[in-house]
Amino acid sequence: MDANRTINQSIKTTYYAALINTSVGVVAFILNLSVCFIIITHSTLRQPFNHLILNLSFSDLLVSLAVFFNGILDYFSVQRFMSYELATVICKIDMSCAVISLPGACLTLLVMSIERYHAVAIIQLRSVKLSTVRKTILIIWILVTLSAII
Repeated sequence: MDANRTINQSIKTTYYAALINTSVGVVAFILNLSVCFIIITHSTLRQPFNHLILNLSFSDLLVSLAVFFNGILDYFSVQRFMSYELATVICKIDMSCAVISLPGACLTLLVMSIERYHAVAIIQLRSVKLSTVRKTILIIWILVTLSAII
């Protein structure tokens, strides 16, 4: 009797974890998508620092997809009606989103910190050009992709 009770409690806990992961993933996806949409559509927001914010929002968009797929995997693992092939595909998507997006977000935050330091502490320097920020973002994603492959 205690074994069934423990199994039922474990299933309930997994359902709640799946519900929370899926909900957080959907909300984060919608909010990050709205940040991307606002920065892209408003021409006054096309400043170099806002491009870094856009890149960070895009990285967080991928993180929210990873959280969402993790919630789906949790839910369907309890239901036991997902095929092995589908579970493998979702798991690969989940891991690739996490492996690529988390270092991308970290490197973007690093570049944002360096840029803000230069803006505050070293006032004599000129502001960063948009082309420099775009090249930096490209380098970030190349490094992240290479680190995910290796």
